[in-house]
Amino acid sequence: MYIPSNTLQYGIYQLELRVTTKDNSSLTSSSSVYVEISPSGVTANLVPLRTSVVTSGDQQNLILNPGNYSKDPDGFEFNSSDWKYEYFCRFYPPVESLVKINVFFNLTQFEYKGNQSSLTIFANVLKKTFEYQFVVQMSNRRNTSLVIYSSVIVQIAGTTGPMIAIG
Repeated sequence: MYIPSNTLQYGIYQLELRVTTKDNSSLTSSSSVYVEISPSGVTANLVPLRTSVVTSGDQQNLILNPGNYSKDPDGFEFNSSDWKYEYFCRFYPPVESLVKINVFFNLTQFEYKGNQSSLTIFANVLKKTFEYQFVVQMSNRRNTSLVIYSSVIVQIAGTTGPMIAIG
């Protein structure tokens, strides 16, 4: 049996297979199974292209924006205002726990636009001698039990060229 994607709405369905012999229609057998169709869940992305590692120039701003880059794989439009965003950072590879962004950086070194989900780390803040791991915790405003995490490793180069994404 083949059921094309997006044919069934979310819910629980009972599927029944009934077999009847061609020669004797009174000879019948059946079996059923319950199937639950549920949402796939949002895929959170801090940067474009579902990238896990980026290289950024030390003289350019680093912009993380899961509100722009996250996707709903079921094809629904992702509404960034349905989510609350909390950012964390640490050096990479990790030797210490994640800390909130306002503890890791001085308040003059970044800008957080909570209503737009974007975090900007200003130019010359991230140092070439380190790699950083940024993590966002996204909590759904209507369903507080729905929490999503996403992270990206940021390598810093001494150029002002464009950000390079490595899948």
